Amino acid sequence: MESYECSGYWWMPNSPNNKVFGTLKFLPTEGAVLELMCFFNKNISFEKNELSGRYIKSTEIILGLNSEGKDITLHNCTFIGRHMLLEKDINILTFRVSFIFVGFHFEKKEDIEFKSVSVNYHHLNEWIGISGIKQETKLSSEGRPIELNYNYNPPDKIKVNLKDFCLEMGWDLNSNFDPYELKVRQTSFVKIELQNSTSFDYFLNIFYNIQNLLSLGLRKVTFPLIMEGKNEKFYYNLVLKEGKVYPNIKIFFSALGENEDKNSIDLNQILFSYGDIDVYFENCLNNWFNKKEDLEPVYRLYFATMYNSSMFLQNKFLNLIQALESYHRRIYEGKYCTDEKYKEIYVKMLESIADNIDSDFREKLEGYLRYAHEYSLIKRLKLIIRILQENGIYINPSYYKKDLLISDLSEIRNELTHHDKISEKSKDFVKMSEYVEIMQRIIEACLLLELGLPKEMVIDLVRKGDRRNFFNFKLSQ
Repeated sequence: MESYECSGYWWMPNSPNNKVFGTLKFLPTEGAVLELMCFFNKNISFEKNELSGRYIKSTEIILGLNSEGKDITLHNCTFIGRHMLLEKDINILTFRVSFIFVGFHFEKKEDIEFKSVSVNYHHLNEWIGISGIKQETKLSSEGRPIELNYNYNPPDKIKVNLKDFCLEMGWDLNSNFDPYELKVRQTSFVKIELQNSTSFDYFLNIFYNIQNLLSLGLRKVTFPLIMEGKNEKFYYNLVLKEGKVYPNIKIFFSALGENEDKNSIDLNQILFSYGDIDVYFENCLNNWFNKKEDLEPVYRLYFATMYNSSMFLQNKFLNLIQALESYHRRIYEGKYCTDEKYKEIYVKMLESIADNIDSDFREKLEGYLRYAHEYSLIKRLKLIIRILQENGIYINPSYYKKDLLISDLSEIRNELTHHDKISEKSKDFVKMSEYVEIMQRIIEACLLLELGLPKEMVIDLVRKGDRRNFFNFKLSQ
């Protein structure tokens, strides 16, 4: 997001006459800090930190009016320190702020609701790949440009009706002109609109889920650059005709992924763009959101490796192997018998354990046997690879023997999980990097299938992104 800084007067919602001068600073990678020249004393709630045993001073809402006359709401504010300006006998109180809303006062947390919220993500323009800007150039006989004409026709908005909300992709045009320079930029937005005003937290969950889908397609971390919302209570009546104007409320917060790589993107290395899936876009979105609850552990484990590029290679390996295991468990379950049938077997196995063994040993056996009817990691990996084969995607035998790959992945997982003696394979950086990459490619293929794309398209997208030739492809007749 953009940086933001302002000075103004600040107060608690229940003490509007107790205004204090201060400065608000927001940096995308560091968050927001409010510095005040006094203390709100009686209006700060005291909450005990269970870890340290100390009390922290926090408040849900602080209201402000900046030097430009704009209303500001600060949400989730925590007191983090104080220092004295001895020469002026002034206390400077510092608050950490989670969310900034510029343009409107929300008196309490429950009031922070929106009818619609729009977001521009990093690399969203490139992912959508649609522009309304056209350039015409006239050249002289010597080949030099003598006339440049720019035309802008806004592209048609892309609208999708999902189960609980409407998603719209649209565009804004910004231009700067002086006698020596012309800058024109089209900015893409994803807008979410609901029938009724809903909490900001609800919108955040939606946009975080969209952010994950875009990161999957881009194979690169994306995050919000601009976020704006409309509240039904914040409007102006038109003077010359009937109607209302709902101004945007600007929203600032430190978004997940802000610390990652912000360089330009190579479209030849992405998994898919909007243009690749445009015909199936609505179906893909419905599947992505409808399966979120089932696939949440997979999303969390897989995307954690993207949002934290500094993660140790061994931790990436563990995240991805757990994501694969969780994927099969969540989508296909995988048990040798039903839970009801296994209860009978479990009781009999417990009865067969000798009575004179160590109690800790007995507890360990009981814990192991409790889930012994569930598939092992090796079996789940075999079944995942079989699912890919049924959809025309095969492990390339000249790169990896399928059974050897599964054995290696399981062996390394056990070593890293139980801290057994580490094999040479686990220490080999190049080999571990290959294991991590092939698991990423397998998870990508699985998630493409879960989006509901046709087999032929999934094969084309996986083939396009398979730069290391991990796979062979053959669509069954």
